[in-house]
Order: sequence, then C-alpha cells, then structure tokens
Amino acid sequence: MASIKKRGDKWRVQIRKQGTPSISKTFIRRTDAENWATKMEIAMDNGEYGIVGMSKNRTVEEAIGQYIADKGLDRSTDATTKQQVKKLGIWKKLLGSYYLSRLTPELIKNARNTIAKIPTPKGTEKTNSTINRYHAALSVVLSYAKKELSWIKYNPIEDIAKPPESKGIVRYLSDAERERLFQFLDDRNDIVLKALVVSALVSGARACELTNLKWDKVDLDAGTALLTTSKNKEPRTLVLAEPALGLIKQLYATRKNDGYVFTKNGISPINGSSTWNQIKPKLGFGENFRFHDLRHTCASDLAMHGATLLEIADVLGHKSLEMTKRYAHLSSKHKCSVVEKVCKKIYGTPAENENHC
Repeated sequence: MASIKKRGDKWRVQIRKQGTPSISKTFIRRTDAENWATKMEIAMDNGEYGIVGMSKNRTVEEAIGQYIADKGLDRSTDATTKQQVKKLGIWKKLLGSYYLSRLTPELIKNARNTIAKIPTPKGTEKTNSTINRYHAALSVVLSYAKKELSWIKYNPIEDIAKPPESKGIVRYLSDAERERLFQFLDDRNDIVLKALVVSALVSGARACELTNLKWDKVDLDAGTALLTTSKNKEPRTLVLAEPALGLIKQLYATRKNDGYVFTKNGISPINGSSTWNQIKPKLGFGENFRFHDLRHTCASDLAMHGATLLEIADVLGHKSLEMTKRYAHLSSKHKCSVVEKVCKKIYGTPAENENHC
C-alpha cells in the first residue's frame, strides 16, 4: 500500500509491497504524488518493477560489465570513453553488489550524493555538470539493460531529476592574448605543441580529437582530417586551414612513422590538456583558461566574422544548436549589418541611419 504524508510544503510517497523493495519519492503537489503512487503500484502488481525472468540474479556490476564488454569500451583509446569507464567504476563500487531487482531511485540518488562529496583531483567540489555526467554514465547502462538485454522492465534512474547546471562562461582569446600566445609558441620552438594549439584554434577540435588523430586520416592536399571517433560518436571532418596546415605539413616531413600526428616519440600522442596546464601560468591568461577554450575561440571567431549558427555547429560537431547559441550574441553586429542592408533595399533607409548597431 502507498503511504502519502505531508512534510513541510511537500508530499512524500512511500510504497511497501511484499517481495518488492520499498520505494519513495517526494512531490510538490499531492495529485502528482497520488498519480505516481498509482503508476508504481500497477507496475509492481504486473511484475514490471525490477527484473524479469532469469535476471533475478543479475547485479549492477554485471550490467556495467556487460555494457562495457558489448560496446568495447575497455578497448577504446578515446579519452572521453576512458572517463566514462572510470565513472562506471565508481558506480560499481557503490552499487555493484546490488541485484537489479533491489535498485531503487532512492538508492541511486544516495549513491550519487556520495559521488558528489568525493573531491576532484584538484581538491575542489564537483560541479552539477560533473555530477550529471556520472548520472548519464549509469543511465545509459540501465537503459541498455532494459532495451537491449531485457534484464529490467523499469529503469529507476528515469525517476531521478538531474541537478541544474550553470550556463557557464564562454572564455575566448582577445586579439592581444592571441598575439601573446603566438609569440610564446615561437619563442618556445616546439613545433608539435605549436601545431596542436594552432590546429585547435583553426579547426575548433577538442584536445582528445586532435591527440588521437593519426596520419592515415589526414589529407594534406585537401587540408582536412577525418575524425572517426568524437564525443557525439559521429564522424566529422576537420578543416585544417592555414596557419595550421603549414605546421602539420612540417610535422609530416619529420614524422617517425604513420602513427599519431601530434607525438614526440612517434609512438604515443602528447597529452594536450596536461601540456597546456604546464605552460598556462607563463601565458598570463588566468587559471580558468583551459585548452578547451581554444575551441571556444574558434567558434567566437566564426561568429564575429559572420558565420551562421548552423555553420558554427557543423564546424564544432554539435548535434543541437543549444551549445552553439552561446556564441550568438557575438554575431549581433553582423546581423545588424544584414538587416540594415535589406531594409535599405526595400524601404530606402537613408545612409545616415546605417550602422547604428
């Protein structure tokens, strides 16, 4: 039976049924609490809450292991995939011994709260965006267990809201900072580092996309590189325009083999973010300027020189325009120019009223 009690200004539902783990959830409105209680009781009665068939003995650890094996995540060299596996390892430590039939939204949320309290390598507190990446890592495993493996009919993580994320600040290089960066790279006389940094500025690629790039994916004649693995799991073509292309051609002339493009030993790629963090204090851009902000700089350059949101999204490999919209305000002057040209043609806007944006 479901128990619905008011606690402060919210309503808490708790459902206990023999042979099924107790579950609870809090709502702002009583009607929402009642509807959820009815939905969950029906699911329990129909055997749709928890596991089905032979899955009574399946654990969260088994689900995570099966997902990693089936998707080949343990064999991937992609940095983002490695981070995903690392996050799943944390979930496995906290919930791995639980049978899927015992996994409830409350258990998952408590484990997520524990993860949130684990300090980052820098000793700082985890942001909501980081916590949400942990949430997403477990969510995809449970979704796989439900849709692909048929181990569960109910995915408990679907009833857990993700914490809100801040919009964040789009940091990009000013003209003076760009000039200082190029002067620093010239003085350092490190062709691999310079080629990597300039390629990030020109192509808008992520650090891991560039450092995983191999020569067989580079077309020097066309000035392009094919990314077969990216963050959104879809192939993408990078445009390696000058001055990046010239630097990459220099790397090609001195390459030791046909392996990684950005490498010092010809065997393993350099760590772009780590190398950037080593030189960052010498640049004077501030502690918060990351290698990833070179990608932001590329997007900002495109926006301020008239590229549309669709064009910027295509260059960056964004699946939706939500991320790209952060650069929209940078192209406002260009939009003013376009609108004024059209209005002048249609309505004969006097020249003295132009360019007021």
